Amino acid sequence: MEVFKFGGASVKDAEAVRNVCDVLKGSSKDRKVLVFSAMGKTTNMLEEVHLKRVQRSNWNEAFDKVVTFHENIAEALEIENQEHYHDFQEEVARLKDLLSTPVSDQENFEYDRVVSFGELMSTLLITAFMDKEGFNV
Repeated sequence: MEVFKFGGASVKDAEAVRNVCDVLKGSSKDRKVLVFSAMGKTTNMLEEVHLKRVQRSNWNEAFDKVVTFHENIAEALEIENQEHYHDFQEEVARLKDLLSTPVSDQENFEYDRVVSFGELMSTLLITAFMDKEGFNV
């Protein structure tokens, strides 16, 4: 078994995701554990969403920027009809629901809840692409 960890720069766009698959195809091991960071600067974008929410400012525009960034990658990878892309869409809806709830007084907890969606979204998009490419994921 091999363990791979891909940071945000390694999965920053569609070309980088394709490169990840090329790296994995070169591995001789059948079983792999993969860990993906948020894509590109997603964590920074989600921090902005969180900050606007905490400040009770309009976070929708910042949220839409995050979603559009990921949708553009999905479109470039041509994965909109993959099962895991639908899972991605469900996570986006869950994040929007979370952002629509009142902010608690536990700021660190709230921050972690919002920012962690970056890893979830990247993992689902990359999984959709890997599935499309014939990986057993």
